[in-house]
Amino acid sequence: MENFKLDPNEEVVLKREGDIFWLILNNKMNNFTFDFVRKIDAKLDEVLESKGAACLVTTSSHPKVFSSGLDLRFLTGLPHRDDVHNFLLEFIRLLGRLIAFPIPTVALINGHAIAGGFMLAMVHDFRIMRNDLGFLTLNEIDIGMTITPGMNAVVQCKVDPSTHRDILLNARKFNSKEALEHHIVDKLVDMKDLISEGRKLAEELAPKGEVREAYGQMKSEIYAREVELCTNVGLRGALKGAEKLVSWGKPKL
Repeated sequence: MENFKLDPNEEVVLKREGDIFWLILNNKMNNFTFDFVRKIDAKLDEVLESKGAACLVTTSSHPKVFSSGLDLRFLTGLPHRDDVHNFLLEFIRLLGRLIAFPIPTVALINGHAIAGGFMLAMVHDFRIMRNDLGFLTLNEIDIGMTITPGMNAVVQCKVDPSTHRDILLNARKFNSKEALEHHIVDKLVDMKDLISEGRKLAEELAPKGEVREAYGQMKSEIYAREVELCTNVGLRGALKGAEKLVSWGKPKL
């Protein structure tokens, strides 16, 4: 990535550039496991240790993939349904944390964002996508899975009803042009300009970090339902999800 030296053994990288915090997903296809979720969460803790102006920009080191979602081989290989429950709960809590994160957030979508990867992009305040490659999709229905109420909510609150229907029930794949037309993303840019455009937007947004208490409270009001579904109600949703995974066995991969 532009100007960033990344350790291939570091799955989640946090780089500070002035008031911009670059959160770089650096785990091959950026599939979510316990470790991956916890490493992202720990980096968010580091960001909140800062004072003053700040903006979080999340992107991926993979040349064609933002994130391909939950690691289903890891998930279906967990020994007990409680482990599945706990993993789903940790993931949706991460979504709930990010959607109300008290500084501005930007997702730079440099390729495919699938299932949990799509959800991760949607919990950011703004989304910029490359214009020549990548699709956004929730493909759970195509592999015989459902999603928790919190997972649904963080997508539903960002799109119109017909788009929401197509995302969940049709597992529609939105290319970059379609994603912009349906207001799933805010802007398309050439891949060569993705980092610079993200930096430009982050610099404009960063002053809101000066009033992060108010900014976070505002987002918590806007997304009160979504945060509730990712935390308190999420306990029940994650348990149901765990039971279904155990009863179905391994989904079609």
